[in-house]
Amino acid sequence: MSTMREMAAECRAEADALETRLEQKRAAHAPRRELELLESMLRELRVREHVLGAYYDAPRASSITMSCAYAPKRARSGDG
Repeated sequence: MSTMREMAAECRAEADALETRLEQKRAAHAPRRELELLESMLRELRVREHVLGAYYDAPRASSITMSCAYAPKRARSGDG
C-alpha cells in the first residue's frame, strides 16, 4: 500500500499528463464541453494532490477527536 505522499506524487504526475493533454486539445480546437470536462478533472486532481500531500501537516480541529467516545457495553455470558 502506498503512503499519502506517494499517492500525492502519483496524482501530481497524472495531473501533469492531463494538463499536457488539455493543452493539446486546446491547440486542436476541441469542443468546449470536452475542454471544460478536462479542466474539471484537472482541478479535482490538483485538490486531491493537495489533500494527500498535506494530510499529516494540516492542523486538525480540536472538536474532531475520539477521546470522549465510549465503547458500547457488551453483555457477558453470565448476565442473562
